[in-house]
Amino acid sequence: MVTDQASRYLLACEALESKKEGPVIEAAIRLFRERGLPSAIRSDIGLYLLFAERPL
Repeated sequence: MVTDQASRYLLACEALESKKEGPVIEAAIRLFRERGLPSAIRSDIGLYLLFAERPL
């Protein structure tokens, strides 16, 4: 689930097969292509994404 922190508008809500970086990053890339890149990203416990690096 991805929400805009200021407006609390729901930007995306998608059931993923796992919390591994691959599916999560692919979902984020789809959202970025649809909505544009955010100025900041906040995560609750996205430690598995900390060292993930992929080109957008």
